[in-house]
Amino acid sequence: GGYCTLGATLATEDVARAVSGAPPGEDPLPLMHGPTFMGNPLACAVAAASLALLTRTGDDGRAWWAGRVDAIEAQLREELAPCLEMDGVRDVRVLGAIGVVELDEPLD
Repeated sequence: GGYCTLGATLATEDVARAVSGAPPGEDPLPLMHGPTFMGNPLACAVAAASLALLTRTGDDGRAWWAGRVDAIEAQLREELAPCLEMDGVRDVRVLGAIGVVELDEPLD
């Protein structure tokens, strides 16, 4: 897969007014203090498509990707479990698609 950067800057109305230099009582000017790629049409289209994919549900009503994450979690649990028997390993933890092998000592 690829990626497309998208950024946003959020601020309270008071901060937006102060940063934009809008005179008191007038609407703040567009807040142009943020990432280079903020709000460009391509990045917004990619973000909208990504959100549509993430919110799509399967026949079971769950997010379509949830079953894949469950499978990754099960595989990580199974395949990282033997690490607990290794010298220097303190703990093995898995949550979703993230697996962690904690060592007794820092690795240099």
